Amino acid sequence: MEGYSATIFAYGQTGSGKTYSMAGDEKRLGVEGWKSDNQDGIIPRSVDYMWSQMTNRSEQFYVKASFAEIYKEQIQDLLNPARGILH
Repeated sequence: MEGYSATIFAYGQTGSGKTYSMAGDEKRLGVEGWKSDNQDGIIPRSVDYMWSQMTNRSEQFYVKASFAEIYKEQIQDLLNPARGILH
């Protein structure tokens, strides 16, 4: 909240739980009326915490986020998959 940047990097074997650890139950993401709970991954929990902290302060905030997957040496933007493979 004081102007820091952060990176969360998940690396591991296919099927080891990286996506679940980062996102939680993906079926719940983006659902109207979503509430954070213990099934969420680190990304939705972090966003929920940041937003709750920002609403309690008088300053204005600028938030920039990216969510990318690197698979077989190709990068894909998971927030905008329509962009295809990034170079």
